[in-house]
Amino acid sequence: MKHGVLACATAAALCAPTSAVARPLFLPSPTVPLDTKVPLWATAQPGPLQVPLNGRLASSERVLVDALPAGDVVGVRVVQRLTLTGTGDYFLSVPGPVRDVRAAPGSESEPGFRRTGLLWQGFANRRRVLAADAELDPAAAAAALPLRLELAATVDGRPLGADTARSGRLRLELRLRNATAVRTQTFSARPVSPAAVRAFASRLISAVRSGRIPEQPTIEVEGPVRPRDLVVEAPLAISGEIRLPTAALDDAVVTGGSLVRGGDGAVVRFRRVLGGAKPAEATIALTGTVRDAAFPRAVVSAEPSAVAALPATVGARDAAGTATRLLLSLARVRQYDAFLANPAPGGSVEAVYRFRTVEQAPAAVAGPTGGDDDDIAGTAVVLLLAALGVGGVAVLWAHL
Repeated sequence: MKHGVLACATAAALCAPTSAVARPLFLPSPTVPLDTKVPLWATAQPGPLQVPLNGRLASSERVLVDALPAGDVVGVRVVQRLTLTGTGDYFLSVPGPVRDVRAAPGSESEPGFRRTGLLWQGFANRRRVLAADAELDPAAAAAALPLRLELAATVDGRPLGADTARSGRLRLELRLRNATAVRTQTFSARPVSPAAVRAFASRLISAVRSGRIPEQPTIEVEGPVRPRDLVVEAPLAISGEIRLPTAALDDAVVTGGSLVRGGDGAVVRFRRVLGGAKPAEATIALTGTVRDAAFPRAVVSAEPSAVAALPATVGARDAAGTATRLLLSLARVRQYDAFLANPAPGGSVEAVYRFRTVEQAPAAVAGPTGGDDDDIAGTAVVLLLAALGVGGVAVLWAHL
């Protein structure tokens, strides 16, 4: 899906006369999604929403991912903490492929469960914390994750299995790839005042460094406005470690990290940025001679980073292009800061993704009880809530 506001602005500019008459032109919005990949189920029909008058809703998430060494995702949990400020009734719906849910520690209410997401209903007195620990369908959630990883280990050229301990020459590799890239349409145009655009770009960078979200800006341009395709991504701040159980490790060489020796083996720790001005892929490697080595395990944390999207400098020749790319990157970062949506439009979002490798997929989890009738009943309740208004929610909720 193309950037809606940007596409409209570009289309309007293309229809404008190509003379040197100055005219305003929108730069991209840093808050409008570039596609429908994230938040999950962004295309779902929004449910009824009520928050207290002048209330605000902030969302923070920990996305916990279990993956096989080859990279297949076999488990996804999201611990989402919604902080509602204001006084009054609330009714919130968070869409997603939810298998099961329970209240997370610190929650001041119990989440409601539907096959299509989470529900929150109640009364807030100045402030209310709504925290849910939701298990998602990994098949439905895996494609939207921002990071791909693959862990491989061989001893004397043969794969090191999960159920064996072997000695010989080790080669261990953890491959990481930023998976947030998206192609979107922007434009190229000649600004009336390049100096003014450079000053704006500098202010934009300062706003991002201070943690503020800039508004969608306009610049004065003249001459033709030409469409231009760009591939942008959300830079990821990566940190983690690989644990290798082994009785001995000699002649060790580490690439992309640092080695820490312990009583039960060796640990390779690493920290880097993937995407933005940095390469989108990285390999962490360890070679050496091992004795009684078992298969390693990796834990990786990935956080969408607006600061990592900042350019080193604002070029004198293409300040408008620098500002455009930065704004698009900020929009992509905001998308991945909301793996599950903040149900209140414009609310703050923040997410951290934590991946760990596991040796095998967990046992199949039975889905929620009930069949098609349960789905129909859930849909009917939502429609009835919309018709009655949230004032009737408390009575209906007690009968679900």
